[in-house]
Amino acid sequence: MTLWHRKQAERFGCIYHALYAITGDEGVLAHVGDISEARMRTRMTKLGLFTMPVFANHGDFTDATPRAFWDTYREMFAHDEPGHAYLLLSVPSRRVANNWHAVAVKLPNLAADTVEVSDSSEDDVLVYTWPEFLASWYAHAHVVESVHVADLSLYPFEDARARLAEADRAADVEYVM
Repeated sequence: MTLWHRKQAERFGCIYHALYAITGDEGVLAHVGDISEARMRTRMTKLGLFTMPVFANHGDFTDATPRAFWDTYREMFAHDEPGHAYLLLSVPSRRVANNWHAVAVKLPNLAADTVEVSDSSEDDVLVYTWPEFLASWYAHAHVVESVHVADLSLYPFEDARARLAEADRAADVEYVM
C-alpha cells in the first residue's frame, strides 16, 4: 500500500491530511478546519486506529545526528520480509511561524526500500532513498508516532507477574556473579 495524498487548500488541516494519507478515508478531510488535537485523536479512534509515541521533544531540537535515531527505530521492527511502519511526524512548519506541521511517513524496515512522505504542503508524495530521507527536513521531527490498528486481538497478552519473575531471576544471577 502506498500513501494517499492530497494537497492542503489552506494553511491549516495538515493533521487531517496526514491521517488521510495513512487511511485513505476522505471523510477525515471534512474536518480540516477543526484544529483541536483531542477531537482529531477521537476521530482517529473512531476509525479504529491509535498512535504510540516513539519520540517527542517539544523544546529546542538540536540533534545533529538523526541517523542514530532512525536506524535504531527501523531495526526495532526489522524482519526477513519487507514491511513498513506508518508514522505521523510533527516538524516545524515552514508556512506558519512558531507552529508544527504534521506529515505521514511510510518507513521501510529494509535499507533497499524507499521512504514515502505525504506532506500536504507539497503537490505529490515525496519519495526518498534512505540516505536522502536522513538528510531531509523530515528526519529532524520533533514528534514521531507510530500508527496502529485498535484491535485487541492483534496484540498478545503480556503477563506482568511472569515479566517481574524474569526480572527478579536476572537480578539474582547478577548478584551471584
